[in-house]
Amino acid sequence: MPADWPAGRLTGAVARPGIVVDVEWDAGHALVAARLSADRPTTIAVRWGTASVYIELAGDPVWVSADGDGRLVVLPGSAILE
Repeated sequence: MPADWPAGRLTGAVARPGIVVDVEWDAGHALVAARLSADRPTTIAVRWGTASVYIELAGDPVWVSADGDGRLVVLPGSAILE
């Protein structure tokens, strides 16, 4: 996030290849939560700051958050690839 953007939320952004992204961040630009969905099965890399995780989107939305150390956490019920 640009430094001059305060805490905020973005909804309905579309990233390639057809990934719909809803994301919320705090005043320190830490990830609060992100919801990702796709209209077809696909594997994507999610990056926030220096953290990243690969997830598989296949119908149901996937929720990603950050832990206290800035690592990305895929919430239960979501598909994660090691």
